[in-house]
Amino acid sequence: MGGPPVAGRVGKRAARRARTVLEGARVVTASGERRADVSLRDGLVERVGRAGSERGDRVVGLDGLFLAPGLIDCHTHFVLDGDADPLAITRRSDAALAIRGVGLAAATLAGGVTAVRDNGSRNFVNLELRDAINRGWIPGPRTFAAGEWLTMTGGHGHFMGHEIDGVDEARKAARLQMKRGADCIKVMATGGVMTPGVNHRATQLVVEELAVIVEEAARAGRTVSAHAHGAEGIKNAVEAGCASVEHGTFMDEEAARMMAKAGVFWVPTMKALDDMRTKGEEHGLPDYVVRKAREAEEAIGDAWRFARKHGVRVAMGTDAGTPFNHHGENAREVELYVACGLTPREALASATEAAASLLGKAGELGAIAPGAHADLLVLRRSPLKEPKALARARVAVLKGGGVVAGRLPGRAG
Repeated sequence: MGGPPVAGRVGKRAARRARTVLEGARVVTASGERRADVSLRDGLVERVGRAGSERGDRVVGLDGLFLAPGLIDCHTHFVLDGDADPLAITRRSDAALAIRGVGLAAATLAGGVTAVRDNGSRNFVNLELRDAINRGWIPGPRTFAAGEWLTMTGGHGHFMGHEIDGVDEARKAARLQMKRGADCIKVMATGGVMTPGVNHRATQLVVEELAVIVEEAARAGRTVSAHAHGAEGIKNAVEAGCASVEHGTFMDEEAARMMAKAGVFWVPTMKALDDMRTKGEEHGLPDYVVRKAREAEEAIGDAWRFARKHGVRVAMGTDAGTPFNHHGENAREVELYVACGLTPREALASATEAAASLLGKAGELGAIAPGAHADLLVLRRSPLKEPKALARARVAVLKGGGVVAGRLPGRAG
């Protein structure tokens, strides 16, 4: 009287559990739009189509509304809060960063982003926030996190990253990140806008250093994302085997061709650039940041042209937490992609299907299909017709089938 009979009884009990049936919405994904009922059970999408109803179901009418997948932001920082001073983090304790991060994670979720990749933190604070979210202690999106980003001595973000020089230090640092439980690894292949005294176009970690980090990550089933503004740094990241290029501001045609051929994702972080461009010095942004941001603004149009020409796959990422780039406003990134030439369908794909693929969660996240997590947005307008709907026409946000922001309309039965 062993396993099979017990499994059968458990299966029958599970089958009788109440489910939620969302009736009458227009289901919108990057594949298109159609009217369908969606049934949810145990935090997952059970069925899309004619769901029918069972005794004990909670039935919610969504006639006239739209149902889209929850958004995925592949580049956030829960230890940064949008302060105009890039060095403000150096004056805060790890405890203060964690406490502040609790509210930032909650704001992100309420803003319609149901999964994120937190792309680097000081002293592994983001791993603690990830664990608190994923254990249900605090509200927030499903979180996948790099720990400390890896940078050369004195390199971009050295004041909150892990400094390394040479292949041996790179290998050991990668192993340390995984020992501490990082889901992925972030590396600095070039300088950056936010670090004083650093050339954001210039290469920093070199191919040999990047390659051993990728090698160690791959052995553990993890990927590497590369911060890279300058074209040579982008090419180094692709040659080393990084899964994504973050920013990619000065991408040239060769770099775009290499990325497309290797299947490397581009995470453009347009909102970070746009927020610095529109606010700038009058709101306290340091002069060196303004200067570098203006150079980036002049170059980014070419990057988009080359990326589109060669079919580089875009995954949505905002760099939320950088100056004026506030958590909870993440969905505006999708609007900026449309302004840069993507179709609304391509822009939605970047924040759902493509982002899920980059995270290694295709079919689980960013989808409305049987077996996917029931992370959903209820909207008043279709994002395929009006991309602004993701940020400005939300009715409710669901994570795991539960309402975490707004409220579901209609009747419950």
